[in-house]
Amino acid sequence: MGFIKRAWKGEEKLWKVFWLYVFLLGNALSFAVEYIKDIYPEFSIFWLAIKLLIGGWALISLWRCAWNAKRRVWGSIARIVAMLPILRVLIGAIL
Repeated sequence: MGFIKRAWKGEEKLWKVFWLYVFLLGNALSFAVEYIKDIYPEFSIFWLAIKLLIGGWALISLWRCAWNAKRRVWGSIARIVAMLPILRVLIGAIL
């Protein structure tokens, strides 16, 4: 569980946070939630909450660990990636 704390505090390497937590964990979780909510629709709210909690943790960790890369450009790209889901929600709310 130390990786959760290290990532949350911004102490983890950027590549780990991006590829392992945001990309792999995020996609696996999205796939699992979509699959489970079709089978058990009564638990949709529960799984959505889990997805939001873990996804939120991953994106905040990505933002905080952005500068833990060898090249500064990767930190800038990571912060843009971290903002995309927020922008998507805001744009969806406006339209």
